[in-house]
Amino acid sequence: MPVVWKMGKLRQCKMAAKSTKNSSRKEAAKLERELEKLHRKRAVQEKELENCRALFATLPEMIIVLDPKGKVLDVNKNVYKFTGYSKKEVAGKYIFRFPFIPLKSKKILLKKFAARVLGKKVEPYTLTIKDKKGKQYEMKIVASTIRDKQGRLVKDLVVASDITEEQRTTNKLKDSKIYLDTMGDALVVINGRDKRIVAVNKAFTKLGGYSEKETIGKNIFKIFPKREKAKHKKEMRNAARTGKAAKFDAIALTKSGKEIPVSISGTAVLDSKGRPTNFVWVFRDISEKLEAEEMLRESEEKYRHLVENAGEPIFSVKVDGTFISMNKTAANELGGKPSDFIGKTMGDLFPKKIADGQMRTITHAISKGEGIDSESKSVVRGKERWYSAHIEPIKNREGKINFAQLIVHDITPLKKVEEEMAKAFVELKKLDKLKADFMNIAAHELKTPITPIRGYVEIMLNKELPREKETQFLSIVHRNTLRLELLINDVLDISRLESRAMRFDMQNLDIVKIIKTVEQDMKAAANEKKIKIGHKIKGKLPIVKGDKRRISQVLGNLVKNAVKFTKKGGITINAFTKNGNVVVEVKDTGIGISDENIPKLFTKFFQAQTSETREAGGTGLGLAICKGIIEEHGGEVGVKSRQGKGSTFYFSLPRK
Repeated sequence: MPVVWKMGKLRQCKMAAKSTKNSSRKEAAKLERELEKLHRKRAVQEKELENCRALFATLPEMIIVLDPKGKVLDVNKNVYKFTGYSKKEVAGKYIFRFPFIPLKSKKILLKKFAARVLGKKVEPYTLTIKDKKGKQYEMKIVASTIRDKQGRLVKDLVVASDITEEQRTTNKLKDSKIYLDTMGDALVVINGRDKRIVAVNKAFTKLGGYSEKETIGKNIFKIFPKREKAKHKKEMRNAARTGKAAKFDAIALTKSGKEIPVSISGTAVLDSKGRPTNFVWVFRDISEKLEAEEMLRESEEKYRHLVENAGEPIFSVKVDGTFISMNKTAANELGGKPSDFIGKTMGDLFPKKIADGQMRTITHAISKGEGIDSESKSVVRGKERWYSAHIEPIKNREGKINFAQLIVHDITPLKKVEEEMAKAFVELKKLDKLKADFMNIAAHELKTPITPIRGYVEIMLNKELPREKETQFLSIVHRNTLRLELLINDVLDISRLESRAMRFDMQNLDIVKIIKTVEQDMKAAANEKKIKIGHKIKGKLPIVKGDKRRISQVLGNLVKNAVKFTKKGGITINAFTKNGNVVVEVKDTGIGISDENIPKLFTKFFQAQTSETREAGGTGLGLAICKGIIEEHGGEVGVKSRQGKGSTFYFSLPRK
């Protein structure tokens, strides 16, 4: 109609132009402009009409245009293609008489059409149709009316979409609702076209606090915050495009508006043309999981803090020995920062022998799959250290061991104590043996003088003896009494020295006088063995501070030992000054001492086990007493000897 009207106006304009040849040029120009404008408007309208026809023909839905009485004015090709009926069988017919619409559906169609004619709003609805072969389809109907300016119905536009597969899926889901309601996870079925909820299970209504009635038909995006809408659309597009299951985390809204973190996994149900008919989304409330993860993160953070600030070295190594983590203490122990050592191996930091040993222990723990404790020696920054380590294999979620964690303790001080204790234990055992030997020696030494004393006294008591015999026996008793006294004094002296109870009468001493006195006292014993004894004094000796009786005891003991173990040759007592101290030597030509026994000479109860020493007897305390007395005076004792070549015992005393 509008086009016809415009064409009539065009003819009028032309006639007016002919009849007004005498009109002014201005009026003619105005008419020409109006004519040009009408031409352009007509071209636009024709283009729009062409686009509408193209769209009408290409839409995948069936489109039917009805007049106000329900008679078909126009249809698109999909009506013929879908139903199998020809244009002749459809065009110009009343829709209520279409052969492909069953009676039940015609009643629904008539009711909805009447409502639209009366101007009522009609929501989309479904009905069933059959094609020419009798195949049945479920259709979704969306209809709208076209009215003129006075509000009168001009045309009725009906759009029908095939939802057969979609409806079939929905029905199947409804049929399996009993099963779905037993699921622990929330499930929702979403229409692939309008994204409205088709079905839910009990777990879904429980999760959101909705009733089933409140959820069916509700747009799925209404149960999510607005900020989540884009995410869900993207996941739906991807699921429909790829055919793969979607899996993502989201926030769901309960009926009260509370936000719940959920994990969603689902899939798109596609029709034969690859279009989504439904989406099946499974919801799982992950609130507790997230809380647990948060607690785990906090726990890991605390653990990391504890590890980082632990006073003991803690580090982790891979199966190949590569360091993957290390706390500050471990790095400080190695002389750097943690970043200096991450990525390096045991072999990079330790000597090969030590690194190989450590890796054997770590590999053993990993192969066993359980923690073990070990001790090992290592070299750190050029220093030898001892460490104890607890090695714990760390498993991932699949139970595979990827690395081991080591908590290390520096036990070097403890090892030193253990070594010292071991040495002390060895020494203690030696002392025990020496004590046992001493007891044997002491028993022998005690028995040796007591036996003759007792024997001769008994003889003298039981028998009259001549004067000279009696004198001889008393001399023997006296000699053995002195020997017994020396033994007792040795035991008392060593006891006093150990308990630091020995008293010293310190005074100025003339060492030369002491040397001469001891030489004179021992001359008889030397003469008895036909050995010479003498002394040599080098230079003028300074006065020293000491206890005269105790220094004489030391020198006498050394000279007595020299006489005891010298069979021929002689003994010389030398005295001289060295480094400001007075040194006294007793040099003999006796049996000498082996290198093995020299370090033990000044030990309590020690006696070299040779035929000569066993024959000479003694308690093994004399040299220990000498050492104790000299050290109490601030001096030193020592010996130089070669076996079979004689010995030189010496002691030094600080000058006054």
